[in-house]
Formats: sequence, structure tokens, C-alpha cells
Amino acid sequence: MADQDELRARTDADGIALPDALREHGVDLDSALDAHSELAGAAAYLELHIEQGPVLESMDLPLGVVLGTFGVERHQVTFRGQAAHAGSTPMDKRRDALAGAARLELEIREIAKRTGDGAVCTMGGVVTKPGIVTSVVETAECLLDQRHLDAAKLAGMLDEAKRASEQYARGRGHRGRVAADLEHRADPLRRRADRARRRVDQGGRRATRTACRAGRCTTQPRLRAPASRR
Repeated sequence: MADQDELRARTDADGIALPDALREHGVDLDSALDAHSELAGAAAYLELHIEQGPVLESMDLPLGVVLGTFGVERHQVTFRGQAAHAGSTPMDKRRDALAGAARLELEIREIAKRTGDGAVCTMGGVVTKPGIVTSVVETAECLLDQRHLDAAKLAGMLDEAKRASEQYARGRGHRGRVAADLEHRADPLRRRADRARRRVDQGGRRATRTACRAGRCTTQPRLRAPASRR
């Protein structure tokens, strides 16, 4: 913050002033402003984050390099069937909207698997109407999230999901209609991974050697950041 007086007045729950807390760790509050001059000649910067996913933990590694930021296709898919009495409507006479949504949820896993290269597909929510146990589902609104680092593959994933939705809307046990409304879209953002990797190699070599001294690894894994990392 530019207002140093406000920072000086801040204290923690024990009443210790911020300047005193910083001084215990060898940091002078007012000297922090001098560091801004070093940005004038900076060619790059290193941004560190705790990984949100389980990749590094599963590999027992302390460090990875981000290749880029996922592109996102996020849509609301609505299956429309027909409400009917749950007790008096035979199974083969139903137009159950939830049947289409359930099949789509299973298919998006296969779409991600076929696409590969880190592809992920998630059905984050399903809202049914009328939403009572005594009625066949008339509408099922699904939130679909698809992500990939490659724009062409992301577009292909979306096309597959659309075709599957239309197929399941006409399929057995549903015989309804389907609509898709765009919620959010973000294009993939690639980074110069080779350059970033060299910097991480230089800055994190000691930590990596410690984790890899048993010969478990020789290089940092390349990771993909979620879209919120923009």
C-alpha cells in the first residue's frame, strides 16, 4: 500500500504492530518502497502458487512448471421432457428429461478420455423440475464445464458434447428436446514453458535435488493452470 502510515498503525490479534512483526524477520517496512526501483529493468517475474490439484502430491514432487492457462467452454444444457404421474405412467411411455442428463454425465468422461492431453469435463450441477418424487422429470438443467490447453481440441470437445446431448434428447427413455446456453468462454493462454522451466530449474534446483536424490525424477513436471489463474 502507498499509505505507510496506515500500515504502521495495523496490529495483529496480540497487539503487535506490523512494523515490529516485520522487523523480527529482518524486513524494514519503509525500505520495502525502495524495492520498486528494481522493477524498472525487470525482464520477467516468477509467480509461485500452491497447486490446487493432486498431480505433484501424487508424484511426490515439490515443484512444477505451468505450461499455460486452460481455455474454458461453460454451458447450461437443458433437457426437456414431459411431466407425468410417477405412479400411473409406465416406464416405456415416459419422456424423462433426467435420463438424457444422466447419459450426458457419463459421456463427458469418455470425451475427456478420448481427447487426452489433460482434457477435463465436469457436470457441476443438475436442477430438475418439477423436482418432486411423484412426477417424472420435465426439465433437467445441467451445468457443463470443459477445459483444455489447445483451442482446437477444446472446440472438438464442445462439438462432441453437443452431438451427444442431441442424441440423448431423442434417445430411449427421453424423446424430448435439448437446448444449450453459453455461460462462459475463455480462450487458452499458452506460456513460454521452456523459458519458465529454465528459471524454475535455476531457482528451485536445491529443492528439486532434495526431493529427487533417490533418483525418482530428473525434471520438473509441466502443469496446466485452471482458468482462474489468468
